[in-house]
Amino acid sequence: MGHPPVSSLERRRRNAAAVVLGAALLAARVQGQEDPAARTVAAYEALPSCPDRDTFLAMVRSYLDPMERPALPPPFSVRYSQVTGGVLGALRTPEGHLARELQTSSCHETALALAYIVALSISPNAAPGKGPAAPSASLTPLPSAAPSAPAPPLASSAPPAPPSASVASPPASSSAPPPASPPASATTSAPPASPANGPWFHAGLRNTSVGSERTFAPWLDAQRPFGVARLGLGLSLTSRRTRPRDVPLRFGQLLLEPEACFSPTWDNLSLGLCGALRVGLLRVASSDIPGATQTTAALLSPALQGHADLRLVGPLWLGLRAGLALSALRPGFFLNGSNQELQRMPLWIPEVGIALGFH
Repeated sequence: MGHPPVSSLERRRRNAAAVVLGAALLAARVQGQEDPAARTVAAYEALPSCPDRDTFLAMVRSYLDPMERPALPPPFSVRYSQVTGGVLGALRTPEGHLARELQTSSCHETALALAYIVALSISPNAAPGKGPAAPSASLTPLPSAAPSAPAPPLASSAPPAPPSASVASPPASSSAPPPASPPASATTSAPPASPANGPWFHAGLRNTSVGSERTFAPWLDAQRPFGVARLGLGLSLTSRRTRPRDVPLRFGQLLLEPEACFSPTWDNLSLGLCGALRVGLLRVASSDIPGATQTTAALLSPALQGHADLRLVGPLWLGLRAGLALSALRPGFFLNGSNQELQRMPLWIPEVGIALGFH
């Protein structure tokens, strides 16, 4: 016995019901899936000229298939820094290790490249046009670039070695608006070529000479990095009582120390060599001898010093110092107008010290 014929109106109703049911199931599946972009980007620090966090997440989603359920990598923090020639962007692991770093001429291009790298860490199938387009109101079109091999996905256990190829995407089809794609000029790099951004501050003790006596001299300095170089200014103030040849004396020394350093810096280690020109005053006095005079002399001492700094936790660093200073001026000191020379600065002054740094 055959089925009764189905009218065209009934057929359209059944098709419409099937479409509605399929759309509902698809929406439920998408809603129940966690947002991989938001889960992967745990922290986001942007400059005023950079896209905000929501826009950056939209860039990441534009490379991901919303129906794919990838295994999420460890979360990353995203940070931008203004450097000479453009904007530097960095991805770091929860432990603070550098996973990726790149620089382009603008923050927008840096954000596009970082978003592509984050998408590749979520899914190796990430590609332009797979997800919803990023909001066009906050993005400006980039000049077209020749396609090149994309960076490999980030490993979940340790920061991988960066690829040598530029991070770029295949050109979009002419039938649809071009999706957000990473610029061809953004290239990834890894330490130790990365400059340490932000100022350095140090405070410590060094074993040095005040007059002809060895003592521990407190000092502090501030340095500003320029790539792997640093320029800074230091200050040292020392006071010491001593009894050379049974003559009680008090020495006071004040030094101002302009310095220049070559200091390559990694995530947790900084090594370098610093040169300084110390300019200051040395004052010698004895209040226990009747008629004794006070003597003040100028000091000029070029110095060369090596350093090694190790990160303790967060911005705190512990450093060791070792170097040699030359007394370009070697004042001698006399008491009561006699010709007996009591004190003279040594010609060469070896120094070792320890410092606590903040960066």
